[in-house]
Amino acid sequence: ISSTTDFYVRAEGNCDSSSTINQLVIVETPSTAPSSLTSSQTTICEGDAIDLTANGASLGTNALYAWYDSNPTTNPSTPIFTSTTNIFSGLTPTSSSTYYVDYKIDTTAAVSVAITVETLSQEATTITATNNTVCSGSPTTLTLSGGILGSGAIWAWYEGGCGAGAAIGNGTQITVNPITQTTYFARAEGTCNTTNCISITINTQDLSSAPTAIIPSLNTICPGDISLLSVSGGSLGANATWQWYTNSCGTNSIGSGSTITVSPSTSTTYYVRAEGTCNTTACADITITVNDLSTDPATITHKL
Repeated sequence: ISSTTDFYVRAEGNCDSSSTINQLVIVETPSTAPSSLTSSQTTICEGDAIDLTANGASLGTNALYAWYDSNPTTNPSTPIFTSTTNIFSGLTPTSSSTYYVDYKIDTTAAVSVAITVETLSQEATTITATNNTVCSGSPTTLTLSGGILGSGAIWAWYEGGCGAGAAIGNGTQITVNPITQTTYFARAEGTCNTTNCISITINTQDLSSAPTAIIPSLNTICPGDISLLSVSGGSLGANATWQWYTNSCGTNSIGSGSTITVSPSTSTTYYVRAEGTCNTTACADITITVNDLSTDPATITHKL
């Protein structure tokens, strides 16, 4: 028989017919094996959902689709889901896996599909610097700690804003040369996500600039007179002072400050420069001329 049928039987003779009895014969239909298992996406990011579809299949009597995350043929296990439809919706794999489908009750050969799960990046925790305060234009190396790079991700660095400022490099370390106080930002950028930035501010100390001239109160003096020398131009940087010398730039120190009084006995050249934490400038110089004094006559002679 090809379908469920109720069969009846009774005795029939010349005198009478007996009561009828019956037997229902149920014909159960077999399942049709799926030809393939497909996914709405085969590569996803952590937390994304997919839909699996068993193709070319039909359910037999009392059969269910049985879905597995390991091969039920070689590794019999409890299905992770059963259904009366050929679609498993809203599956969220946590790692790359192969999924299988066959039938519960009427078992057939399982078909499978592989799902690749790409990982998310995790935000870095700190940035450290070899020096948090540097002289203007000097280098400091910034190093990231903590965090995890996900699939296809890099550490990206910015100056002036998180992602919106100037991109200045990639990697866990970067060397920078700030001119003024600057904040640097770093974040992970990858296939699945971009993390929040973390930041560090590097302070800078000013460089000194060289004086342009020395202004004297008197360029030419007599022995014993005084001339006031004053620095003109230039600027003092971090922890810098004006330092004065004679004979040559940097030797024979004679004082410090923006002015100095001198009283040379002979013509002398004076030098001044800025000396500080970050740099020492070139010198400016000036020569003070000392006029000779007259000497007393020794004798008076006369002719008759």
